Amino acid sequence: MRPAIAIGAVMLLAGALLAPRPAAAAGATSFVVLEGDVEAVLPDTLDGEVGLDVHTPGGTRRVALAPAGVLDAVGFDIRVGDHVRVRAFRGDGSTIALVHKVLNLTRHQMVRLRTYHGEPLWDVDG
Repeated sequence: MRPAIAIGAVMLLAGALLAPRPAAAAGATSFVVLEGDVEAVLPDTLDGEVGLDVHTPGGTRRVALAPAGVLDAVGFDIRVGDHVRVRAFRGDGSTIALVHKVLNLTRHQMVRLRTYHGEPLWDVDG
């Protein structure tokens, strides 16, 4: 490998490792898996993100997916009554869990919305 390329690769890796992580990513690799039926689809749960109220055996949990335009762009459809399995970050005690990925078992669709560090996979600047 050329020295300039090797130095560039090391700098990129170091930047990625040292970059500050968003608050939502605290404990980002700690997930909770929720499975249940969608009780409500909420158009603006958290910073303009579509949310779901998911009825699980342990009670109803609110989760935040992504902006509606992002879900539309990838063709992900979710409706009241759909049965879903959601992997969400455990979070910081907030009542809303940020979703890493969601599987709509009723419609046989899956979408991953955030990295393992909690960063959105969509352009947050629009």
